[in-house]
Amino acid sequence: MSGTGIRLLAGVVAVLAACHPWPGEREVIRRWLLCEECTAGELDAVVSLGDNATGTLREALEQGPSASGRKHIRRQAEARYSRLRAPTVTLSRWLAHYDSSYVNHYQAHAVTALGQIGTPEARAALLDAVQRDSAYGPDVLRALAAATRLALDTAAGAVQSAPRDSFVRVDPAVLVRDSTGQPLANVRVLFVVDSGGGQVTDSVGRTNANGLVSTRWALGHGPDSANVLRAKVLRRSVTFRATGHGLRSRLVFVVQPSNGTRGQPMMPGVRLAGVDAWDQRDTTLADTARARVVRVINLSTGAAIEIPTGYTLTGPMVGGQADFPSLIPNFFGTGFRLRVEVAGATSALSQPFDVVR
Repeated sequence: MSGTGIRLLAGVVAVLAACHPWPGEREVIRRWLLCEECTAGELDAVVSLGDNATGTLREALEQGPSASGRKHIRRQAEARYSRLRAPTVTLSRWLAHYDSSYVNHYQAHAVTALGQIGTPEARAALLDAVQRDSAYGPDVLRALAAATRLALDTAAGAVQSAPRDSFVRVDPAVLVRDSTGQPLANVRVLFVVDSGGGQVTDSVGRTNANGLVSTRWALGHGPDSANVLRAKVLRRSVTFRATGHGLRSRLVFVVQPSNGTRGQPMMPGVRLAGVDAWDQRDTTLADTARARVVRVINLSTGAAIEIPTGYTLTGPMVGGQADFPSLIPNFFGTGFRLRVEVAGATSALSQPFDVVR
């Protein structure tokens, strides 16, 4: 036989071995799938078979135990039930519990071995199981979470704002990929509102061909509430955050005041913008912006008061933006803040800053 023929025959034998392991190898796999107080050696023996075990493990994961195996477990369960002095459940519920536990145990062991083998064929079997996650019990899903390497990322809408009791402007979207970076389709994603009292239109979705899934998210009604939405796949999760605002426009600092020196212009120049409840620029704000330097005193009651320093300046709002390039402090000290106000908008209070002599 030529060298090419020998190599082709060897390839065929390898494929057949992966699909149909030898009797001794099948026994090694069977012991692992059925063991209850397992030893490390039983799993290691299966992993050492590599893809010779993958086909059998995949079948065990997808189809569960054989009919004869289930029948054997049922007989064991019936025998245990007959020895109970005062059963608190019916025989049918007792048998159903044992059968469910047996199937979960068997399939979870198949997942663990596939995860340890880690070849492309084994990973493909696990990813197929992730896409059919609704067919498995909790023990299998926990095993899948530990064995499957998935990347879960926010694709859109990670941080934003919206009016209270309203939908955010950008629907939160999740991207699911496998360990090689390829997008995964038909993966179930659960969206859960963690805080803020809001709600989503679709709490469960499945990724499309590009590995993406999104939901519409309405915020809660609390004052300037911090809303948190979590997207979960198996045991992995990503977080979306949004702040609820009133419908009134507000000022926000684009460039905060920095620490400075008395008598010297503050660099870089302070800048503010007017935004609406969705954090979009509000170009209708065109009045004069008035800024004053204050010190904030926190009272023992939890309230806070602002003590004016007497330093004030003004600047025009142009295109929804106000600049204060000529902020030259004639004071010194620590813990100053800048309060800026403009008609038609909620005022803004800066971060603290210090001024030296």
